[in-house]
Amino acid sequence: MRCLRCGEPVRRRWNYCPNCGADLRRERAYERYPALLGFRGIFDEIDREFREIERMLRRLAMPGERRGGVSIRISSEPGKEPRVEVQTFGSLKNRNILPRLRARQRQPPRVTEEPETRVERRGNRVVYRLRMPGVESEEDVDVQRLRESVEVRGYARDRAYFTLFTLPRHARIASTKLEGDEFVIEVEE
Repeated sequence: MRCLRCGEPVRRRWNYCPNCGADLRRERAYERYPALLGFRGIFDEIDREFREIERMLRRLAMPGERRGGVSIRISSEPGKEPRVEVQTFGSLKNRNILPRLRARQRQPPRVTEEPETRVERRGNRVVYRLRMPGVESEEDVDVQRLRESVEVRGYARDRAYFTLFTLPRHARIASTKLEGDEFVIEVEE
């Protein structure tokens, strides 16, 4: 028997592939029910999306705070659009993660480029001005504060903008706003 993911030889009694970690119990289900093979791509895509949501939620949880979670329920009826319900609980209850989850549903852009960036210092604040022509609203910009950097993604009709810049750990993002074709991020040090 071979692993369906990586092709390495595996024993039938093994539960996981020692090479790639694939769940061989699930692979055996495809052998028993060949009709499921047509859905394999869909299942794998759903699995990837849930892993990405989990990574996003881990980034949202602050160190030392009680963690929470997300409950996602997808239901459908014949002839109707599927309905998706997202509920947060614990430390995520008051955080609005839906815009970030919806941002994942965008069509892939034809062009991705780094925005032209100007940096200004105003007292204890640093102002980053990112030029992103075609971005129409603040909802089209995703700002992620990472441990020692900030990741900015902006979406226009046929293009995306991406940049990453470093920040000291103690710095905080004071405000963000869209001014014409510039996205402005004020950082307080």
